[in-house]
Amino acid sequence: MTEFWSSLGQSLALYEKYKTLAASPEFAGMDAARHQLIENELRGFRLGGAELPEDKKPRFAEIQEQQAQLSKAFSDHVLDATNAYALVVEDPARLAGLPEDAKEAARHAAEKDGKAGWKFTLHFPSYFPVLQYADDRALRQTLYEANVTRASEQGPQFGSGQNDWDNTDNMREQLALRREEAQMLGFQCYGEVSLVPKMAESPAEVLKFLDELAVKARPYAEQDWAELKAFAAAELGLSDLAPWDVAYASEKLRQQRYAFSEQEVKQYFPEQKVLQGLFGAVERLFSVKIQPDQSQTGTRTCASSA
Repeated sequence: MTEFWSSLGQSLALYEKYKTLAASPEFAGMDAARHQLIENELRGFRLGGAELPEDKKPRFAEIQEQQAQLSKAFSDHVLDATNAYALVVEDPARLAGLPEDAKEAARHAAEKDGKAGWKFTLHFPSYFPVLQYADDRALRQTLYEANVTRASEQGPQFGSGQNDWDNTDNMREQLALRREEAQMLGFQCYGEVSLVPKMAESPAEVLKFLDELAVKARPYAEQDWAELKAFAAAELGLSDLAPWDVAYASEKLRQQRYAFSEQEVKQYFPEQKVLQGLFGAVERLFSVKIQPDQSQTGTRTCASSA
């Protein structure tokens, strides 16, 4: 697919057709949508390397393919690291504070592996309830650190002494390829390439906007942080609020201040009603009818209403 789109983006024959359209007398009479469409296509050809010298195009296409492979490898490493992690808790006292549905899901996960206790993973429905509700601070820290170090140099080492899912070198290589791509197209950095189809004029303008936003937002963020730290120290005994405490303390503060917990909302969204709403929206949008599959797989099928 990458080879196809690279060759399409460098097709001089197709590029010339769009340039002919833009230069034709009819172009002035086209509506704004057609104007924009043609201008976007011309821009895409320029960014796709259509104007590069012929001897540069093979390398440009090679860069696109390498970036596609690296991007896929990056995602694969994150997924593999996520799927490989499991923490089995055997002491029920460590589950204090967790909602019943989270504990039940963890029990089923352990049971499926033939283990006693409760199994937690880095998949969001498993690990986030621990961060948000578990009273056991050490348990929150363990899952938090495992999650934020996925596919990094701080991830687990294996028998070879290597971390096969470490994306550090992957990111370095991608940055180098992006810089090379940008310079081939006549830009100083990849940030300039990225901004071509966007509203900002330059990376400096983006940084200026972010700096100004930070100046305006920081006082409010610092006030919120001070309130959370004070609450955690006074009500939860957490004098040194750590990253794995933030979701937990925030949930406790929300419950105290507003008598509201996200857990309470669940009763208004039972599975069957959520599925009815989801499938109903899909049926209206795409003119299809979703029906239960009568086969043993239990999956659902979708057939055109036409």
